[in-house]
Amino acid sequence: MKDVKFGIFCEDISQKTFVIEFLKQFQKNGSLNFIYNKDFSYKYKGQNSVHVLNTYSEVSIIGFRDFLLDLLFVGIDFDDRDRTKFDQEYKKLQSKLPDQTKNKTIIFFPVQAIEHWMLFIKFKIENPNSTKNISQDIEKISRKEAKKQIYGTYKPSKKISEKFTFEIFSDLKISWLIAKSESFKYFAKSFETILHTFNTP
Repeated sequence: MKDVKFGIFCEDISQKTFVIEFLKQFQKNGSLNFIYNKDFSYKYKGQNSVHVLNTYSEVSIIGFRDFLLDLLFVGIDFDDRDRTKFDQEYKKLQSKLPDQTKNKTIIFFPVQAIEHWMLFIKFKIENPNSTKNISQDIEKISRKEAKKQIYGTYKPSKKISEKFTFEIFSDLKISWLIAKSESFKYFAKSFETILHTFNTP
C-alpha cells in the first residue's frame, strides 16, 4: 500500500471534516494509505474565503516544499457567483496555481457552500427511494438558510459544525451526489485524475 501525505487548506471546519470523511472511503479497500499532515493544516488555516483566495497559490508551494505533501486540498465556497459560469470560475482558480503544484492540488468549490452538499446528502438519507430532481431546489437556498437547516442555527460553533459534518458525510454516496451536484462532480473528477497518477507504477 502506498502512503499519500495530504494537507487541507480551506475556509472552515466543515470543509476540513468533509475531506477527511471523503478519503476514508478510499482508505478501506484501496491501494493508497492517506495520511493527514496535521502540522501543515494547523499552521496554515484559512481564516475566511478572502484569505484562502488570496493565499492558496503561495500556500500550495509551502505545503509541497516544506511539509513534503503528496496531495493538497483547497476548499473555497462558490458563494454568490454566477452558477452558469461555474466552469470558468473553477478554471480561473486552477490557473492561479503554480505549475509545480497544479497537478497535485485539488480545489473543491461547492455551490453555494459545503452545507449545500450536505443538504443533498441529508435529503438522500431522509428520502432514500426518492427520484425527485432536487438540484435546483437545494442550490437556490441561501447560505444562511442552508446552515440553519443543517446545524439548527445560523452561526454554529466549531464543535457543532464538526459533529454534523461528520455525521452527514459519513453516509456519503459518491455516485449519487455526482449525479445531483455539478460542483461535486468537478471535485470527484479532479480527485479521480490525481488518484490515477498515484496508482500508476
